[in-house]
Amino acid sequence: MPRLHRLLAWLFASPHLNRMPPPTDHESLQQRRRWCRDHCGDFAGRWFGIGAALWLFYVFPLRPVLPLEGASGWPGIAALVAFAMGVWYIARQIYAQSKVGPPRIDPPVDIHDDDDGPYSD
Repeated sequence: MPRLHRLLAWLFASPHLNRMPPPTDHESLQQRRRWCRDHCGDFAGRWFGIGAALWLFYVFPLRPVLPLEGASGWPGIAALVAFAMGVWYIARQIYAQSKVGPPRIDPPVDIHDDDDGPYSD
């Protein structure tokens, strides 16, 4: 069962959000939204990749030769579902960012030439 849980956690954000404390106050809800803003793009990319792989399998010219009984339309339908999941995660990320704002970017740091770093002569 741990492998199935690991696969579900790799595909969906719900297991990660369920491990966080429930949103009881405004700050915990904001924390969940910040997590979603920072990580939902990864889930969307995974779903887009799965959808692209299924779509390539669907349009593969030698697919009728493969020994798959009754695999006529399921890869195309599964590809559309995967693309829809990717769009849903992108929409979820955009919504979370609209609520909590963009991520904080650290100011640039000055690099001094007189530092004795690993590449100094």
